[in-house]
Amino acid sequence: MRWIFRLIGLVVVIAAVFVGALFFLPGERVAAIAADQITKATGRKVTLSGETRISLYPVLGVATGTVEVANADWSDAGPMLQADSLKIGVKPAALFGGDIRITGLEAVDPVIRLERAADGRVNWELGVQGVAPSGQATDSAAPATSERLALTLDRALVTGARLIYTDHAAGTVEELRDLDLDLRWPEYDGTADFEASFSQGGGPVSVTGRLDQVGRFIDGAVTAVAATVEAASGRVAFDGRAGAQPQVQGRLDLDLADTGAFLGALGVAGATLPEGLGQSLTGGADVTL
Repeated sequence: MRWIFRLIGLVVVIAAVFVGALFFLPGERVAAIAADQITKATGRKVTLSGETRISLYPVLGVATGTVEVANADWSDAGPMLQADSLKIGVKPAALFGGDIRITGLEAVDPVIRLERAADGRVNWELGVQGVAPSGQATDSAAPATSERLALTLDRALVTGARLIYTDHAAGTVEELRDLDLDLRWPEYDGTADFEASFSQGGGPVSVTGRLDQVGRFIDGAVTAVAATVEAASGRVAFDGRAGAQPQVQGRLDLDLADTGAFLGALGVAGATLPEGLGQSLTGGADVTL
């Protein structure tokens, strides 16, 4: 889940650049400046095409055309992020410096490509001390730690996304389709509530939950988390603590009328179990990983 907040960090840079020039330049000029500044800040080439519209009332913000963020230089999979359009609303106080409060963020039909190289590098390391744009740690003796994001996010909406995760070491590719996300994160060190739905195998999957102390989670700490996954003929709920390492400890409850159908919805094909040996499951357990 940590990669989500890395991408949101990229949105902070986009918002800061756009807001800084909001009153002074036409939309097309703002887009050109924004693309250049975001490229410098992230080390990834950013391309903004199409019309850029600026609104001052009732919401201060911008709406772009197509957005592309280049992948790490070791990847040949195409852009790490591309979307048909991006809308960002901010509080007017952002014009005068300080933290940026994003009141609304909407990405339409994005394609997100996450990759782990055979040597362990990942392509979503953006805005991290001690980590180069490629995702490779620098020669600095200091460990890589996340930059604090001067950000709060009232609401983020992602519709119609594709999420593709490639693990070059394992030789696997996983894809989530029709991914919708509704994320509310009003305080940086507070709680993020989320609702998501996607398709991976046999039918839709929905996920709801919350993550406490998001800022500490981004910095690598273990924090409280609760999540419920619902799919065909089943429901799984977790309530406990988790970290990005990953580390997990808490209560796991299962109510699966058809275990095979549930696993099939999650992309696990051919999981047909005999009656009496897990064809249906109801129960719970304390887990530690």
